[in-house]
Amino acid sequence: MTELKLLYMFICEYIAKALYKSKVFLKFTNMVNILRYTNSWQNQRKSWFHFILAIFACCHLLVSLIATSGLLYVSHYNYPGGDAMKKIHELIPGHLPIHVHIDVFAAQTGVSRFYQINNNWVYNKSEEVIPGQSDLHSFSHMLVAVTEASKNSMDLYHDTHTVLARVAAYDKVRFSFRHIPPVIVERTGKIWILKRHYHQEGHY
Repeated sequence: MTELKLLYMFICEYIAKALYKSKVFLKFTNMVNILRYTNSWQNQRKSWFHFILAIFACCHLLVSLIATSGLLYVSHYNYPGGDAMKKIHELIPGHLPIHVHIDVFAAQTGVSRFYQINNNWVYNKSEEVIPGQSDLHSFSHMLVAVTEASKNSMDLYHDTHTVLARVAAYDKVRFSFRHIPPVIVERTGKIWILKRHYHQEGHY
């Protein structure tokens, strides 16, 4: 009877997971997992069925750990805005008063107030900036997303800015068992760091 109840719990849980995707329900199923796995481990010596469930629980936890670690490894390459902010702080001396424009893509991919660490700098996130406009001269540096549209519009920046650095980020994943870990993250340029023409040290 106990075996049938456990089997019933397995079936109900996986059907429910397929039907519902809400965070509250996932938290509930995680709690059910914990209780079920604890029960299976404590009763593994009572029957072959419990023993198999205990082995399944261990395998499930191992697969979950590997999958979570893999996703964490891949996801940390997916924040080019944060990487660009880190890069620009490395490239530009902190005592220089500069004016940095951060575009929408950069702001959405890792740029936060935690990176606005220099009181001598102005961090600007205005969305009204259009390539080719005269007000681009007011920005000593810019973080610009690399898209097909921006590649075509780079000529509009040539009169005011030049590329200081490029920041790469996640593009796709491929697997190769010749490498450790076997997951290889391929990256491509996502953000340009631009600097204004004809600047001199101390006059950005």
